[in-house]
Amino acid sequence: HAGEIFFYHAGEQHGTCSRERSSLHAMLELSCSFLDRHGLSESQLANAVRENINAKFLMLKLQHELRTRDSHTPLGIHALVLELVNYSRTRYERTPSRWVPQVTELLSAHWNRPLTLGDLSEATGTHPVTISKHFRKYFSCTLGEHRRRLMIARSMPLITESRMPLSEIAFHCGFADQSHFIRSFQQATGFRPGDYRRL
Repeated sequence: HAGEIFFYHAGEQHGTCSRERSSLHAMLELSCSFLDRHGLSESQLANAVRENINAKFLMLKLQHELRTRDSHTPLGIHALVLELVNYSRTRYERTPSRWVPQVTELLSAHWNRPLTLGDLSEATGTHPVTISKHFRKYFSCTLGEHRRRLMIARSMPLITESRMPLSEIAFHCGFADQSHFIRSFQQATGFRPGDYRRL
């Protein structure tokens, strides 16, 4: 589906299923020398792709860089790949606090319901100050940014696989209005929703 991202280990067979609608795919291959040069492993990349909600947005930003094609494109791509992997380092090289997976699950399960720090605190038995103070360390963004990214992730298949107007998608995914949706989507992905629909 639109916005899905997968990781394949070196030498692992993979293929693309044909769909009724045409679709655009992006494949990013990283050499062993790139991984070695930056002290990275395949498992760190796999964790980042599997666990990081920002992974799909970073891939769209990579695609946007490739469409820009100027003298800064190689630098932009390099930085975005390292940003993707940095999530894995931050999250997995430190032992996460016990509340992190609980908060992750709650935010994903209730992506379209207003939650407060008090709700998260009560559900995890963790002081709200602790969650707010350490959230960025584990999620590479603020709590508000994370909530908006979850909403944007839910909107992606609706944009490409339905004929719903953007205003309906914005409402369905919990945005205040269409302009808020467009701004948030473009900030996260580098594309406006209408441009993403035409990819």
